Order: sequence, then structure tokens, then C-alpha cells
Amino acid sequence: MDDEVTSVLFGLRGFTPVHAAEDAEGGELVVTVETATPVLACPDCGGLRTSSRGRRRVRLRDIPHGGRRVRVMWSKRQRRCDDGDCERKTFVEQHDQVGRRRRQTARCRKFVARQVGAESRSVAAVAAEVGMGWCAANSVYVAETAAAGMCDPDRPVTWLGVDETAARRGRRYVTTWLKIARTSD
Repeated sequence: MDDEVTSVLFGLRGFTPVHAAEDAEGGELVVTVETATPVLACPDCGGLRTSSRGRRRVRLRDIPHGGRRVRVMWSKRQRRCDDGDCERKTFVEQHDQVGRRRRQTARCRKFVARQVGAESRSVAAVAAEVGMGWCAANSVYVAETAAAGMCDPDRPVTWLGVDETAARRGRRYVTTWLKIARTSD
């Protein structure tokens, strides 16, 4: 199948699927991807005098597909800056669809926030569907709603929800307050 066709079917912009298989143990769909257009310049000096240092595999969560969890294995390129004046010696690829130090794709983060916020599903149900832990899914929800400006303290509260969850059975409890502010006067 044509690379462009598989990229469109997979739908993660900027990545090319290399391999897809079903995980025998968990029944998850595991998709190995590479960046479609690799960045070869050093992020500090901008120089193109770089050399390969191999690849690093990064494990990411993505939106469910066909009723199955999806795990993305990104084969990131590691590079070395060969410019003697540059302070940075090594670097790895970054992509806006993932973000720095993220364990979920950007579309997975938006999916979790939409399901918990707009669809009023529990954090636990969405976390199970995606294949994340409750704390990770709740952190994603809080971060995405804050980034979208939905947590403005100056807006009046029109609806308040409470969710209590045992993070550790019998030991630690987490209470989440969900504040929905009025969007129009």
C-alpha cells in the first residue's frame, strides 16, 4: 500500500506508519511510526553538520481505533551536532503532534479532555478505554482544559460537579471539583 494512503488511514499528521500488528496479550493495536520529514538541523545552532546516533523508541498512547486501544511506537532519530562551537552535543526529533516529554499524542489528549468534559464520561472509563492510568487521564484533562481557557477564575460558576476516587484502596482519596463557567451572558 502507498505510504501516503497508509498515513491518511492512520490519520496522525506528520508521521508515516511503518508496521502495524495486534498485541497478542492485550489485544491492542500497535503501530510503529517514523517522522515523515525528519529534522536534521541542530536546534541550538541551526547547523546541518549533524550525524546519526541511531534511533530511540518512544511508546505513546493514541485514540482508540476499531474498538481497540492503540499504542504508537515512535522510532525517533537521534542526532549528534558535529559543529565544534555548538554547546549541544546530541538531540532527538521532536514533533508538534506529540510535544516534549509526552506519553500521549496531541489528538489523544484532546480526546480524553472532550470525553470527560463535553461528553460527561468518568475519568476512569475514559482512562480504561485509552489504556492510561486514572491519574494520567485526570492530569491530561486538567491540563487540556486549562490550556483551552476553560478554567478562568473570573467567570461565574453555573454548574459544579464532584468526583471522588480512591487512588489507593483505603489509603488515599482524590476529590476532583469540576467547574463549568457560563460562556455567554
